[in-house]
Amino acid sequence: ITSFLSNSYYKDKSGKLFFGGNKGISVFTSSNALSGFPKNIKPIISDIKINYRSVFEGNNNRWFDIAEQVIHLEPEDKNIEIDFSSLDYTFFSKICYAYKMQGIDNDWVYAENNRQFAVYNQLKKGNYTFYIKATDENNLWSNEVTQLKIYKRPAFYETNWAYMLYSTLAILFVYLTFRIIRNRIKLKQALQIAQIEKDKSEELTHIKLRYFTNISH
Repeated sequence: ITSFLSNSYYKDKSGKLFFGGNKGISVFTSSNALSGFPKNIKPIISDIKINYRSVFEGNNNRWFDIAEQVIHLEPEDKNIEIDFSSLDYTFFSKICYAYKMQGIDNDWVYAENNRQFAVYNQLKKGNYTFYIKATDENNLWSNEVTQLKIYKRPAFYETNWAYMLYSTLAILFVYLTFRIIRNRIKLKQALQIAQIEKDKSEELTHIKLRYFTNISH
């Protein structure tokens, strides 16, 4: 539709707007679609599963720091699933979502077929921030963005103390290797000097022996 007919509009009890145009009727579910401004829909994190277990069930909240709103992952935690939804249940099927994990996703990932979860496997140690946004029923993206902070602890072999130990062992290895090579060189030189002195001593003995032999004759 490229143009609308004058006085050809209708608003029903649910708030839907109907406009007659040159090629048919257009339906708008809210005045937001006409103004081009989306509803302030802010998606919520409905569940978080770590290793297929919800952090909100039983004693699994050991992963979730309520005060800081941070998910803490242990080195052995292999995957995390983040479920999200919208509180706008009127047009539930028309709401779309996009998410992004800072540090992993270079751009927004648009969830297909109204999918309402994101899964990440084998996260490396470090800090991450998960972002999720949604559209309204008119497919207009809201400016409201929900975020979740995630921190994965390093394994013992990835800690600063471990790296310091690796550096110390490397330096010690280089030092011991240098000492061994230097001692071998010194030993070789000492053996060479001893051999030279031995040869000189034997030569001097032969000279003396020939001298006394000549005198006796």
